[in-house]
Amino acid sequence: MPNNKPLTTGKIARYCNVNQKTVLKWIDEGTLPAYQLPSGSNRITVDNFITFLKEHAMPIPHDLSTNGHKRVLIVDDSVNLANTLTRMLHLDDMEVAHALDGFEAGLKVDNFRPDLILLDIHMPRMDGYEVVKHLKSREETAHIKIVILSGNVTYELKQNLKDYGVTDVIEKPFSYDQLREVIRTALV
Repeated sequence: MPNNKPLTTGKIARYCNVNQKTVLKWIDEGTLPAYQLPSGSNRITVDNFITFLKEHAMPIPHDLSTNGHKRVLIVDDSVNLANTLTRMLHLDDMEVAHALDGFEAGLKVDNFRPDLILLDIHMPRMDGYEVVKHLKSREETAHIKIVILSGNVTYELKQNLKDYGVTDVIEKPFSYDQLREVIRTALV
């Protein structure tokens, strides 16, 4: 449940990873709606801040998300599969982001803060194994549920990935009902 207490300019600066002067500039320009306390300090409502973030295509901090939607990051070099999964997950009221490879996923994880990652194991630059090792080795990301999507699933692959902390492994092609059940179980 998000905190409905108004936000200070300092808090907004930390959320956006900018200087507090930048936030004051946004307020002065009228880009970020705010109100002033008798002391002269500015306050911004959570709703106004979220609207501002959406208008500028900036990520919404997980602790301010008011929609209660789960966040899923799809990491797959197949744009067609990612687009199909995105449409399906949106129907299930999930927020979705997409990365084309493991390197891009590493960049998106910190800002998007997914609850679950659907991860292809065979990708260019940084494969799924490296992504899993990296995420599970960091305290900030070790809790993220990871479901592997692979076209060549063996018992050994499943066992190795489970030993790394992967939640589940699904063989491609899969039905959306099968994937939906795995996601539902992982996010409980």
